[in-house]
Amino acid sequence: MEVGYESKILKTDALAPEATVAAFTKFAAELSSHENVLIVGHNPNLQHFLASLISRASASGSAADRASIRLRKGALARLDCSTRPATLNWLLDARMLRTLYSSVTRSSRRKTSKK
Repeated sequence: MEVGYESKILKTDALAPEATVAAFTKFAAELSSHENVLIVGHNPNLQHFLASLISRASASGSAADRASIRLRKGALARLDCSTRPATLNWLLDARMLRTLYSSVTRSSRRKTSKK
């Protein structure tokens, strides 16, 4: 899917499999001057990192103190990070995204209904 993004894509070790919540939190803070940011990563790290943003627990706190998010493959989450903790506005899994996409796009196939 094309999103029309033309700026440079930033890669970071803060999203690597061995990255820590503290490294991700620091990376997210560095992006706070931007109005919109799209972060792409993999589980289980990404769901733990997002949970740390919406939790009152500190980045160095135990996993038991943090919020929990179930982030399925291909999911998309929108967070408002203007306050701490951040607010989870919505979370859509891939099935919901496909349904939304198909409801707003036209089919490229010809109509073949017989009357």
